[in-house]
Amino acid sequence: MRICCGCLAGLVAFLVTACSGITYGPSKPDPDTEFSPNVFNAKDAFVDFWQVASQASFERQVELWDDRVETKYHRFYDSAVYQKQRNPQWEQQKQAKLRRFFAGLPRLYEGMLAEFSRFDGLLAAQLAKFKTTFPDASFKGLDVFAAPSLLSFSSHGDTYLDEPKSELLGFGMDRIYRDKDDTDVLYPHELFHAYHSRAMGLSVENIENQGSLLDLLWLEGVAVYVSGMFNPGKSDAALLMDSGLAKTCAPKLPELARRFLKIATTSMATAQENGIYGKWFGNPPSVDKHIPKGAGFCLGLAVARKLAGTQELKQMVKWKLPEIESNVLGALRAMK
Repeated sequence: MRICCGCLAGLVAFLVTACSGITYGPSKPDPDTEFSPNVFNAKDAFVDFWQVASQASFERQVELWDDRVETKYHRFYDSAVYQKQRNPQWEQQKQAKLRRFFAGLPRLYEGMLAEFSRFDGLLAAQLAKFKTTFPDASFKGLDVFAAPSLLSFSSHGDTYLDEPKSELLGFGMDRIYRDKDDTDVLYPHELFHAYHSRAMGLSVENIENQGSLLDLLWLEGVAVYVSGMFNPGKSDAALLMDSGLAKTCAPKLPELARRFLKIATTSMATAQENGIYGKWFGNPPSVDKHIPKGAGFCLGLAVARKLAGTQELKQMVKWKLPEIESNVLGALRAMK
């Protein structure tokens, strides 16, 4: 699993006031403002930029990028791509990201345009599934972006640098095209994360500060499970977006459950610091022959399937952290 959100009319770019003072608004009113997110599709700005920048020097490309793309979507780039609030080297890294991105654009451009063009319709179709499956779902106030991520990510959820209580979900059209991501799986997976935190009544910050690896296992596992519900017939390899993980993980589930139980109550903060998080959910600092890369997603999916066999999903998504931990511990102990 790579790390790290035509049924509903009106899912188009919403009002945003950029640094220049220019206002960008939707082309038609949203018929369900209590349910739908605010959607930014940066295709027009991206096309406008590359049409004049493709033959320019790097220095001029940077100027045009800042003027025609980044200024319009500066809050997305500040908060999600450069993560200025926790990255003191962001300015140097921006230059490196732009240089790599511009160098690869001749190969990526046409494919990115196709992803941009498909985005609004695919997102609308997934949101319609949420509305049917989870009648209490609301994405009101969530800002969803389709934009170049400068090859930083396919998807990324975050809060705004200038408004920490407001959430955004970004999809990188460049990485999605380059990595050939299955957007039928990726989009509902990330949208479920946005819905789930709201259903739980907890912010991302609450979960990160108070939660343990048990909670993370559940959050990721049930997101993969729901993307499977929305895509009947998709294989585990497709749902996990990693054919190798699906093949190596399944036979090792009892062993993985035993190993995970040893570190299950580790706080998320500690797991980030000591490398446990990377070993189970990200890019491990070193190869562990006993734990396949990304095993937390596969194990979490197995836990979600086990619990869904005895409990209602609509109730499980509302569990608070103590309920999650108790139920996930029970499922892991039954699997080992």
